[in-house]
Amino acid sequence: MAKTLSNVISLEFYNKKTNKIEKTFDQIKRVAKFIGRANDPTKCIGNKNTKILLANIADQINRSKTGIIFIDHDWISEITEARRRQNTNIIDELTDIFHFDYHRFIIFEGEKKCYGYTVKYTDDGIERINNPELFYPELFNKKFQINSKKNYSIEGKKLPDIAQKIALHEAKNCAIHAQVQYRDLDILDINTDLSDLCSSEDSSLGNESQDPKNQDTNFISSNRTELEANTEFHSMSRVDRMIAREQARRERDALEGNSFEEILARAKAQRDKERLVLTKQQETAGAEPPKVVPDQKPQGPTPNSELLEFARQEMLQVKEQQNDTHTRNGNVYHGNKLLNEFEFTDDLIDVVLEKSDKPHFSRERVRAIMRNIVVSNPNLRIWGGKNAFINYMVKAINNEKEFTKEEKAQSLAEMKRKEAEQVMYDFQHRVIRYF
Repeated sequence: MAKTLSNVISLEFYNKKTNKIEKTFDQIKRVAKFIGRANDPTKCIGNKNTKILLANIADQINRSKTGIIFIDHDWISEITEARRRQNTNIIDELTDIFHFDYHRFIIFEGEKKCYGYTVKYTDDGIERINNPELFYPELFNKKFQINSKKNYSIEGKKLPDIAQKIALHEAKNCAIHAQVQYRDLDILDINTDLSDLCSSEDSSLGNESQDPKNQDTNFISSNRTELEANTEFHSMSRVDRMIAREQARRERDALEGNSFEEILARAKAQRDKERLVLTKQQETAGAEPPKVVPDQKPQGPTPNSELLEFARQEMLQVKEQQNDTHTRNGNVYHGNKLLNEFEFTDDLIDVVLEKSDKPHFSRERVRAIMRNIVVSNPNLRIWGGKNAFINYMVKAINNEKEFTKEEKAQSLAEMKRKEAEQVMYDFQHRVIRYF
């Protein structure tokens, strides 16, 4: 207790400017940049909020009676403006100054506290705050390291050479003047200047060999050399240089006969030629007279043409019926279909109810019976068409069993009993069923 009070007194200091004794709150904030992290002493503690948290915890401990305080994450987050994970990282940086003990539940100073820390100084925590240079010498020397190259009081400020400075200034002014003058020119003047930049190409072409590959290589190299050697080219902006290079490339293509305009003209001429040939072929094919055989009589409508057309249609219908006719057990049937190919319309259901022995059945029940039969017999075929299907369904309706009220009640009771037995079995054997 006495040791804690003596430490508290030693943390106060006398401010000569204000002639007052001030708390360590401001002092700690000033010296915090010389205090290293517990997990990495070569680095100072984190951001501004971490330094404020250090000063707040120290001030709270100094004001306490026992030298121990209780803080939680809500109190820490008000200072750091961070969440629990970041608060834990900040606490790890301060473990060499403060001793943190986490408690899920504790009675602190007669009050119940949950999910927080009890904080107190470590054995040398006060000394680390008062004299950080003793514990973090590398960090302290790094902050006060003097750079001799920047110490003007010793070496003085180095000034550049006057002649070099004047030359750089004149070159800069010339470049600006050339750039402004070039941008103020008309588009025709730009083309003229660009042609002047590439004027050396004609002379180089006359002196080179007749080999096309050598001409292209020499022309490109001479073009690039002339552009780079020109003083105006270096004073141009990046966009102007690109324009100059593109114009030089187009002039080179024009001399070789590969310019964009010439290629486009050749393509248009080829397209027009192909169109002309195609038009002539179409005219020749359309103007060709039909070939007439002298011994052949002209064809025309005969009086028996309608009769022949009718006979042809009858033959097609007979073939379709033959394709749809099947033989089973020596008998011929028409309309072989699967059960699911028939449509359960209301008219069909009404016909089935009229022919059946149970006309009091509802349409929904008949439709449900039909669907159950189709689902249970997907590959079943009906021989004989719609009438055979109706007879098949009439037999199914007649075979449907009718339950009395007592039988229905018994069946429901039996179902409930089976469900109860299943539930009891699952409970006894710890069976979990997923639905």
